Amino acid sequence: REDVLGPSGDPRDPLASPIYADLKQLAPVYMQVGGDEVLLDDSRRLAERTRNAGVDVRMGVFPRMQHTFQMCAG
Repeated sequence: REDVLGPSGDPRDPLASPIYADLKQLAPVYMQVGGDEVLLDDSRRLAERTRNAGVDVRMGVFPRMQHTFQMCAG
């Protein structure tokens, strides 16, 4: 949908934020997040919601790392 993030978009639409999606059918999830990540709290919330949906979730928090730190490897 084109209007998901526009002025008439719904911020609770799962296409805009997976926090609001039906997570029950996901395969096991591994998340990586930086300890200084601006989305750290959101990542923790998503991991909790996914776990509560019955999905195996593992989340690695990497100290002193920021958003997309994996792109700096190598």
